[in-house]
Amino acid sequence: MEEKTKNKEFLQGSINIGGLKLNISSPNPTQALTEIRRIVESLNGCEEVEDLTCFEMSTMLSEEFVSNNSAMNETKRLLNLEQPYRVVKEFVSAVEEIDLDSSRKQLRLDTKQIGKSVSSLLSAVDKSAARHALVHIKGLLSEQERLIIIDHVHQHIPNAQIRAYQTEQDIEGKVLIEALLFGDFE
Repeated sequence: MEEKTKNKEFLQGSINIGGLKLNISSPNPTQALTEIRRIVESLNGCEEVEDLTCFEMSTMLSEEFVSNNSAMNETKRLLNLEQPYRVVKEFVSAVEEIDLDSSRKQLRLDTKQIGKSVSSLLSAVDKSAARHALVHIKGLLSEQERLIIIDHVHQHIPNAQIRAYQTEQDIEGKVLIEALLFGDFE
């Protein structure tokens, strides 16, 4: 009788850093290692490992936002001023344009679509409570398009101090708008 054995992959381990201990087991090691790497990188961005708020935020935000030193330094500063925060994200479909002269692809957004997307982005948040906003825009947009998005955000939360960050990266004809809002949220 011929015996067949399957090579099963499995990952089991634990991470103990400071006051945080994670036990990990996964039948898919490749996917698990990607998530473990992201968790460890997120923890390295926090000044204090015990600051689970920083860790929690970094799991809700895009990798580009978390890896932006300026954005994370501002996040830490605002956490000291304003403890309550909200994270919101919205993907916006865009029309791709290719400039034949420069062989460069850019996205165009419909102004009405921007307004609807920003309204949807901030719909679950008490806009009057927001005092600070860190807005990250990811996509192949022109500077003018980004400023229009930020202007729409400002129209919805006029009392908030807004800082904008951008990542020029193609995400399949879409634009990601994510915001980290600080204020008197309950």
